[in-house]
Amino acid sequence: MVADCSDVFLDTDEFAVAATYTPASGPAQSIKVLFNDIYNEVDPLTGIAYEGRKITAQGLTSVLGSASRDETMTIDGETLYILTVHPDMDGMTMVELSESAQHG
Repeated sequence: MVADCSDVFLDTDEFAVAATYTPASGPAQSIKVLFNDIYNEVDPLTGIAYEGRKITAQGLTSVLGSASRDETMTIDGETLYILTVHPDMDGMTMVELSESAQHG
């Protein structure tokens, strides 16, 4: 399954975008991720009005599985800060990102 993901979903000619992941220790790495940047004005589950971005990136667990809070990922020139890390059982990891290191 991981090979399938790399070959199809993490192809920058198809679905993925190029990103630079910078761990707390070690050099920055050029990686490919599935990037989602959704702007919401209303919570779709509760109907409560709010404004904000929900930013996520999904990449290979071999790269992002050991990522941690406040490490950075740069996508299209914007530096984003890792909030949470969610590996799955299929070799992929989703990270929730924030525009600011001051995210509480």
